[in-house]
Amino acid sequence: MQFYEQLPDDFLVLFYHEIIKTIRAGRSNESTLHELRLITSVMKNRGISFEKPAISA
Repeated sequence: MQFYEQLPDDFLVLFYHEIIKTIRAGRSNESTLHELRLITSVMKNRGISFEKPAISA
């Protein structure tokens, strides 16, 4: 998580959107979902709002 904590907010949001696109394209695995959890945790800690994606994996 340390990597994501060091990113500026705009980069963090870009990473979030890229992970969501990867998942929706069906190219996700457990590692991808783990990265999503790390990113959303940092976003929550910073008070960055986001919509929780509707993803079935």
